[in-house]
Amino acid sequence: GEAEWLPVVASGSAPMARMDHSAAVYDDRMYVFGGSYANRMQYLNDLHCFDFRAMCWTKVTTSGVQPSPRAGTGMVQWGGML
Repeated sequence: GEAEWLPVVASGSAPMARMDHSAAVYDDRMYVFGGSYANRMQYLNDLHCFDFRAMCWTKVTTSGVQPSPRAGTGMVQWGGML
């Protein structure tokens, strides 16, 4: 059959609109990091998670040294780590 686009109705605290972010999927979850907004004048270094089963966004609390704000990078999952 034909594929069909459907709107996503999600709960939680979705990340702000952005572009040039990184994203990777691991175990039914998509992780979104960084990116830019305001016409590429401001860069972000936040990490958010979208759970495909629960249809819910959460902001991920991290530990350790945080990467500097950045855009246009890549992200992969390898061995259970991003």
